[in-house]
Amino acid sequence: MTVLRRLRALEKRSADFAESVTLRFADGSILQQSGRQGFILRLFRLSDSCSDASPEDLRVLNSIRQSTSSEESGNGHMCDLLRALLNSPCTPPDAAQDGTK
Repeated sequence: MTVLRRLRALEKRSADFAESVTLRFADGSILQQSGRQGFILRLFRLSDSCSDASPEDLRVLNSIRQSTSSEESGNGHMCDLLRALLNSPCTPPDAAQDGTK
């Protein structure tokens, strides 16, 4: 009985450190994505340079890029910001240095 009680306590603690995101797409489909606390923030760091991203991270980034809206635990808007960043036009580094666009 002690093991079961400890397992339930561990599940409760780990649930407190999880983030949940519901992505909605133009075709009406929905994708539920969850991860450890801070996983969306980690995706922000990976969005600039995907060289350190795992295949799962790349899949999630692509899903966020293709989504039209999202709902996050805690009523956050990190995925909305990340989607805007991923879908924004990029300025080539050479153009940014010489002042051309």
